[in-house]
Amino acid sequence: MNRNSRSNGWPAVYAIGLAAVFFVLIHLGSWLTPTGTALSWNPVSMVIELVFGEATWPPAATWLLAAAVALLVGVAIWLWKTGPAQGGRGGRGSKNQPEKLMSSAKEIRRVQGKQRTAESMQLHQNFHKGMTPGLHIGRSLLGTRDWIYQGFRQCAVHIWGPGRGKTFGEVLRHAFHAPGAYLVTMNKVDGINEIIAIRAETCPGGRVWLYDPQQIFRKEDRPAFTFNPLTMVKDTETALDLASLFESADAADDAKKDAQFDPQGRDYLAWCMLAAALSEGSLHEVYAWVSQAEFLKPKEILQAKGLTGPTAALFGMSEQPTRTRGSVAASAQRMASPMVHDRLMRWTVPVPGIPVFDPTPYVTSKDTLILLSQEKAGSATAFVSPLVEAVFNCAEREAQLSGKRLKVPLVADLDECGNVVKLKKLPLWYTYFGSMGIIISAYFQSKSQAVEMFGENGWKKIWDAAGVRVYGGGISDDVWLRSLSALIGKHDQQITSKSTAAGGAISFSTTTREQDIMTVAQLAQLPEWRAVVQTSNAVTTIVEIVPAFEDPLLKPILDSITTGQAATRTKGAS
Repeated sequence: MNRNSRSNGWPAVYAIGLAAVFFVLIHLGSWLTPTGTALSWNPVSMVIELVFGEATWPPAATWLLAAAVALLVGVAIWLWKTGPAQGGRGGRGSKNQPEKLMSSAKEIRRVQGKQRTAESMQLHQNFHKGMTPGLHIGRSLLGTRDWIYQGFRQCAVHIWGPGRGKTFGEVLRHAFHAPGAYLVTMNKVDGINEIIAIRAETCPGGRVWLYDPQQIFRKEDRPAFTFNPLTMVKDTETALDLASLFESADAADDAKKDAQFDPQGRDYLAWCMLAAALSEGSLHEVYAWVSQAEFLKPKEILQAKGLTGPTAALFGMSEQPTRTRGSVAASAQRMASPMVHDRLMRWTVPVPGIPVFDPTPYVTSKDTLILLSQEKAGSATAFVSPLVEAVFNCAEREAQLSGKRLKVPLVADLDECGNVVKLKKLPLWYTYFGSMGIIISAYFQSKSQAVEMFGENGWKKIWDAAGVRVYGGGISDDVWLRSLSALIGKHDQQITSKSTAAGGAISFSTTTREQDIMTVAQLAQLPEWRAVVQTSNAVTTIVEIVPAFEDPLLKPILDSITTGQAATRTKGAS
């Protein structure tokens, strides 16, 4: 008989045992409440007697059997919540139950409600009992299956393969629980209606700012609002920052750089931006100067403002040999190429009747900023990235004014990070933004996508500095999965072997060997709606991701979209 055939007999054993317990309870009931007729101790005879009325059913047996059934149901529910089940959405747990080999239920409590609430009350002046303890990640598979939270002093990095449900599993819930301003970047329509409806429900006084010049969601030519990136430019450093964002958006991540002309081209673009900003101009002027290789007009503006450094730089560029000057201008023209698109530039020029987005009041509001772009390199990305950086710069200044930390956290979900925004400062921000109450969650489809944007060192800074690291499955990169498996750790497995001596004597021996808690194969085949979570306070576990359409708090809001109750919210987004 093989192992499977032996295991197939267990249901029959359980059924016989259960029948025996019920048989004894009926007799116990007869003893507690005698009926005047004795019940047979032969199970078959007793059933016949009771069915045909030859014996009377003892009243106490009813209560005893009801109590037994209630106890069995309670045990079944407890086992379903705390242990694996063979089936259900995504398969609850696994046969090997790796989550039980990771952090214990006691250790996991460090990242659950009570502890996270205490942290938030200590950190944020405006925290109150009605606020969530943090951003929900997923439910623990251990103990009482309570939520595990990203604290309001931690940035998170997520790696989710395509189609793994991060929008409905994480992003919508963050929009729901963000206590103040909320920012999200996206590249498709999925989730936008839901975010607008959720924020209208949770922040009824807040405004929705929808940036969508490519008409991914909002089918109108007229801008919903305007934001001039030149408002970020105050001096030479901020001018170089803005020029660097256009430079990053211009080229593919693996594009070769020209060590001589790219830096000069970036500087030329920066000084043109500085001149336009100080003269209250627009990006149209910047593009006109750069595309015409005009060095002297921006030089004259900067000279009149008393800026000797960039003035001298522009004059020096204008005096270079014709071929060198042309190469510098060509580099700047390539970086400024997104400015050629009128539909994008319309969103940068103030127009009567169209609101102007100001990031300064936004960071202390309950407003929502949704930024849409479908291009990885160039065009809309060149305008989305400055807008995100402007928000973060204002949040940083506000935190400094509020005692080094925002009174109410700003929550930012950089969904499709690498496709929508290109922020070279992100690795640096991860090292200190969390402590200021600027809570970023960056989502990548793979490690390689992040490395393409930030380089190996930049990615390592993000991964190491993140207070929460989430792997949502769907990745086949065996090199990275092997490193994640090593981080999760190993466990000791006992192996029992059997041997037979020459005389027929049988002996058993036990050895211990180390094995990965989660192998590369297990990580690659992580069930749907499961995620591996690691936190900076030494917690590693597997969580159940609860999609928004199964969440009792979020489902009614999502249902209202289906029934049309949220249509006016969507139309009112600006």
